[in-house]
Amino acid sequence: MIKNRVVICLVVVITMIQTGVATARRYEDPMEIFGTQIDISLESGVNITSHNIPLRQNWQEMFSPASEGMKPSKANFPWASGLRLGLNRVLIGNNQTRQIRLLVSYQILSLNFYRNPTIAQLYFAKEGVAVTTLNWWDTVVVNDLVIEYYTPRVGIEFVEEGKYTIAISAQHYRLVARDYLGEDHLGAVNTSEVISSRQIESGVSLRVDFLSGGVCGWFIETMRGLKTVKLGLTVRWKIQD
Repeated sequence: MIKNRVVICLVVVITMIQTGVATARRYEDPMEIFGTQIDISLESGVNITSHNIPLRQNWQEMFSPASEGMKPSKANFPWASGLRLGLNRVLIGNNQTRQIRLLVSYQILSLNFYRNPTIAQLYFAKEGVAVTTLNWWDTVVVNDLVIEYYTPRVGIEFVEEGKYTIAISAQHYRLVARDYLGEDHLGAVNTSEVISSRQIESGVSLRVDFLSGGVCGWFIETMRGLKTVKLGLTVRWKIQD
């Protein structure tokens, strides 16, 4: 299934590039450009998943000594803010009409906010989807579910200069459940750290972005059908032409 989706994406991209190059050769445009642009994007939205994070059988042993009222609490649908670095290469078009661009980007970090109880998690090259917390004198993490990105996001952008940008892209991901070990700090705030992880699924995520004026807009990303969905708002700035 995953291989089929990758093949379909590659076929679509190659077909669009070949069609565009053929069109460009047929209608030569003296204003045609083939520049490269570096940009930075800020994203803010919600992550939704139908996956559950099962607790390991001996999770209590990971948080010793025990405190009164130790009851795990699960939090889903985090509000996530991310920082993404991107590169666009113009394949076809000019700076006054329409362009087709090759898009390459990578999410550097993500700050997730969970509620009930309120907790913030900072992730590098990954993003949180769900978390289980514990009132162990202080609020600590028992386990979480994260999206790990091992490859850049690659796609095609269709640009109407000054009006809109539509991007279709794909990226390989892994959905990983991670278990934590509690650290009891006498006289200070208790914490926990990751001690093990296991893969829940892997595949290719598909994403669509729509930007008004090429600056701000919305995005939606799906993984394994609609089992995990990311959607929200995005703002993009050029940092180099």
